[in-house]
Amino acid sequence: MFHQRLPVSFAIILATCLIMPAQTPPGGAGPDVIVIDLPELNNYGPANGYHAYAVGTNCCNIGTTPLNWFANNNDHPVIAQQLYRIRDGVFRQVGMAWLKHGFGALQLNLCGSCTPHPNFNALGVGCSDPYTAGLNGQQSNLGPRNEVNASTGVFPYPPTYGANIVDATSARLRAPSSLVESQPAGTRFLIEGHYVTKDDAAAGNQLNNASYREAQATSDGQLSLVGTTTPQEPAIMGWPTIDPGVTVVHHDVAGDGRFYLGANIINLGGGMNRYVLALHNYNSDLAAGQISVAMPAGATVSNLQFFDADYHSGEQFQSADWVGAATSGAVTWTSPDNFATSPDGAALRWGSSHTFVFESDTHPGDITVTHYKNNQTFTFPAAPPPAQPDFMVNQPAASADIDGLTNNGLVGPIRKTLNFGGNASINFSSDVTTAGSLQDIFVQSGDAHPASGSGTAFPGGQIVNLDLSQPMSQLWNWQPTTSSSIPFTAPPVPLDLTAQMAVTDTSSAIGFHVSAAVELDVVACTPTTITHTIGDDDAILVSLGSGGLHDCIASVSLYGVTYSDVFINSNGSVSMNAGATSFAATTAAFLSEMPRVAGHWSDLDPTSGGTVQSVSNGSDLTIQFMNVPEWGSTNTATFDVVFAASGDVTIGNHSVSSSWGTASLVGFSPGNNATGNAVVWSSAVGSSLLYGASDAVYEHNSSGSVGGFSSITLSPGNTITVN
Repeated sequence: MFHQRLPVSFAIILATCLIMPAQTPPGGAGPDVIVIDLPELNNYGPANGYHAYAVGTNCCNIGTTPLNWFANNNDHPVIAQQLYRIRDGVFRQVGMAWLKHGFGALQLNLCGSCTPHPNFNALGVGCSDPYTAGLNGQQSNLGPRNEVNASTGVFPYPPTYGANIVDATSARLRAPSSLVESQPAGTRFLIEGHYVTKDDAAAGNQLNNASYREAQATSDGQLSLVGTTTPQEPAIMGWPTIDPGVTVVHHDVAGDGRFYLGANIINLGGGMNRYVLALHNYNSDLAAGQISVAMPAGATVSNLQFFDADYHSGEQFQSADWVGAATSGAVTWTSPDNFATSPDGAALRWGSSHTFVFESDTHPGDITVTHYKNNQTFTFPAAPPPAQPDFMVNQPAASADIDGLTNNGLVGPIRKTLNFGGNASINFSSDVTTAGSLQDIFVQSGDAHPASGSGTAFPGGQIVNLDLSQPMSQLWNWQPTTSSSIPFTAPPVPLDLTAQMAVTDTSSAIGFHVSAAVELDVVACTPTTITHTIGDDDAILVSLGSGGLHDCIASVSLYGVTYSDVFINSNGSVSMNAGATSFAATTAAFLSEMPRVAGHWSDLDPTSGGTVQSVSNGSDLTIQFMNVPEWGSTNTATFDVVFAASGDVTIGNHSVSSSWGTASLVGFSPGNNATGNAVVWSSAVGSSLLYGASDAVYEHNSSGSVGGFSSITLSPGNTITVN
């Protein structure tokens, strides 16, 4: 038990880094640093129209020699953080941070076998080092980007200037509030950590130093991490995993760095496509000052757009928008600055992306990029033309989704799988309000059909993905309305249903508009009981839904937020977004860290006995701790945490030895600096208490057990019922 030998603050950091033992691939010769995990995320602000964030980074040296990490010179890593949004088929950067300078390397074993360096001045071979979100967001210790050559890893130290700190968002990973608040359903965010250091670059190992992880946003712009980290790839590589029609290629500039180009083609109907190009400068010091897209003669081009993320807080790199122009033979965006007169002008610098959008009736040709520093060029070959679409996509005249899931590509219907008894909402909308028009929903058994199969493609790009030769039901005929919603509860039998909306419109070339097809697949699931092996001061991830450990449970809900997986923490809690490994049960951590349910958070040790298991049926997920010992004691704790399909979360079957000797805490918290309400559960038995919808409710005993109740239920709206 390392917490008997180390200060609590150090032990917490170390425990956090031991959550996910990783299987890392072999690295290059010499030092080779990668970001193996982005384990936690802090939120700051909003202030002055901005939100800000900081992401924790765990890195590994997967090379063959130690990686230098000197605090007092420039022979250490700098850590960059970037935020990207994917919405309506468009990938764009929405924020960036100043750089965290490394100041000392711990020799931890997150990456497997570690050969520790004897001091903090280098990271040993196979060893890992953590930087918490708090450290990466420490405003006073962040340096500028413009002094770093990311291709060579060389920079002056100390930095020649610091950030202008005016509020909580300054220097941190800052994004305009309008780009993160109140985003429509289907919006996705990717957060990226990127290490730059000169001995890694000198060894030729600088092209695997960025990793990304998905984050989800609440309506007020608060982000939380979801899923797992994708190591050794920049965030732009996550775009095609979300929009399957996207292609991403890269170009390596001799003696300099790498650029990535992502392309998405969105069918607009009527022979028009929207072309989305995202150019990412991974680590080129030459930067980019222009992009030009070749267009065939006679092409119609319209609706040019440009997106970037602004530098801020006194950073000397500039952020003026590039100027777009469509001329005969090309669509071009150019920086308003040039290197000769503005060395820090508005170029596409390392660790950032620019996005370019236009619409055309003609497929474009090659894409030429011009360097900002020397005006030399390189070329990406033209993206392949879009295939003849097989499936209809949504449009303002006819749009459909299932629980907010929508599509922007041409690869299939909007599909959702439900277990028996599962619920979904099918939503339809249209902006057609012409008198005499009708909106109809047609439903058919079975899967949606591609146009090349039993579906039907009409002139003008309308595609009916129902098989018109087979029986179908017409759900209703009604005059145009802005939107409608149909609730659906899955019956206890396997079932496939496909629906599509048609809107008649005399102004349309063929007299109607069609939405994307929506498909509901109802499948049986298998109730499952899994006994978990979990270490002392440890956390394990339990994935839900199809392909997860519990396929009967697609997700669970806590404080109105749904999660597709949970973390079981050996010290007696269940958390969301990240594991919680600290044995020290404190009110401050419970309120400020991740969302969690503390069935009995204390210094538990499952390696000494007892059972920890997860149980699913057709609707509920139960996490059970049974007779788990207190560390170094014969005392035991038993409890259940039940996530019900109704949204209720219950701490039940609570039983703890009366002689418990260490601090304990029982209750519910949404985390992220929540407001806390301390209670005494034994005094509240038989009560129904109402708190604010995002308030934490808990009992904390600093020197013993919490008890005196049999169950506590948190219901949606934060009603607490105690028995």
